[in-house]
Amino acid sequence: EQSPSSVLICDRQWHIEYANQKFSQLTGYTQDDIIGKHPSALVEQSKNSREAWHLWQAIRLQVKRVGVWQGEVNSVRRNGERYWEQLVVTPIKDSNSDTTGYLILGEDISIRKRYEQQLLRQANYDVLTGLPNRLALREMLDLKLFAHGVAGPSLVLLFIDLDDFKRVNDTMGHEAGDRVLIQLADRIREHAGKAAGVEVQVARFGGDEFVAVMQCEEPRLRAARVADAIIDALLMPIRLRGREQYLGASIGITVYPDDARSASQLIKNGDIAMYQAKLAGKNCYRFYSRALDDAMADRVQLENDLRGALERDELQLYYQPVVATNDHALRGVEALLRWEHPARGLLMPAEFIEVAEQGGLISVIGAHVLARACKDIAELSAAHGVPDLFVSVNVSARQMRSGDLVEHVASALAVSGLESTRLRLELTETAVLSDEALAIAQFSRLRATGVRVWLDDFGTGFSGLSHLRRVPVDGVKIDRSFIADLLDDPDDVALTSAIIALAHSLGIGVV
Repeated sequence: EQSPSSVLICDRQWHIEYANQKFSQLTGYTQDDIIGKHPSALVEQSKNSREAWHLWQAIRLQVKRVGVWQGEVNSVRRNGERYWEQLVVTPIKDSNSDTTGYLILGEDISIRKRYEQQLLRQANYDVLTGLPNRLALREMLDLKLFAHGVAGPSLVLLFIDLDDFKRVNDTMGHEAGDRVLIQLADRIREHAGKAAGVEVQVARFGGDEFVAVMQCEEPRLRAARVADAIIDALLMPIRLRGREQYLGASIGITVYPDDARSASQLIKNGDIAMYQAKLAGKNCYRFYSRALDDAMADRVQLENDLRGALERDELQLYYQPVVATNDHALRGVEALLRWEHPARGLLMPAEFIEVAEQGGLISVIGAHVLARACKDIAELSAAHGVPDLFVSVNVSARQMRSGDLVEHVASALAVSGLESTRLRLELTETAVLSDEALAIAQFSRLRATGVRVWLDDFGTGFSGLSHLRRVPVDGVKIDRSFIADLLDDPDDVALTSAIIALAHSLGIGVV
């Protein structure tokens, strides 16, 4: 009676004969409520009677075979409240070792179970979005692949990566970024399910990456429909601190069993296809194909080669002269980066700059180019007596956003001794348009030191004439598409003349 555990004693037919006070405190049942009943009656309100009967049949058989049963049971109190208890069931034997009844000891483990469930949720669900996390995704995929029949519906995985999410974190802070992630996660979950017409399970893979999984017939058709719906949903503006933010997504799609035989391979293939969507211009989707494996392997090899290119002195600068149109005098040079690859030959920037950006190498390469260009022109000017010669260096959008451009410029000028007014930095108009506020801040700092800032490929951004008034630049280089047919196309002549006139009226140079 004084036992800290609840105690039930049953006869040989498993009818309850005795219950101690702890049992009554735990369950709310009195002895009169349960005497003569089977223990399964204490769980059948939380399970159906058939399940309860099967459970106690299993308990009875194990006790008969091995002499004890121990486990966790989801029981129910008299008031209908469910609780978990740890049960130990053993036979009661007489002096002849014959079974005369059964002893059932119970301990309320509800608090422990709630704690375990909380830990399980923390281990398997993303705290921020409430979505399953990477671990839960892997387990879910493993189960689905294990249960997949030979001729069952295909399993489709969409690997979703938010485009330019880093810009939100960098400009508005991580708290704002978290709010964006919550909203976009809800959009993905809602619109993917609507478009698919079947159940879609969405997980947060990590950072700004999500994965959607569905099982369906016509997998490519449905996947394309879902991808379009997700992209359209994410393109809708998000209002933060009175400003509208626009984000998109690049999506890679892969299908089981066509593309992969394991969960890890399925995820990898989705990631590869997503990367191809990024390269295609973002805000789009791409299906995985085996050819992408070769392309990705080639890209990885190129990135590995690029990491050692600086040490091996394979990155070289070639200088293109810039002459005045009135007297054809040499005014400066434009530094053109080339990679003298030992196996692939001479590579143009278009073949490796994007690899450098994606691989986090652009800042290092950019600093090298700035230092080398300033040093070369300072030495060239001194050797040939041309003190006013300037050098133009191209800067990528990623380099501008890296945050250390101004410091790299200052270091290159200080080490080389080149006057700041003889350095021109060229950024494409589209790079400026990608983050105009940042461009204005960076350009203002650079120009304050005397460095000249020019817009390259001017006219391709479709709004160049309007932002010339806002962005502090010293000059523009008209895009070659406007001047390629200058001698034959009067429209190009008129447009080019208008750009030159506008630039001059604003005190801006033209190349």
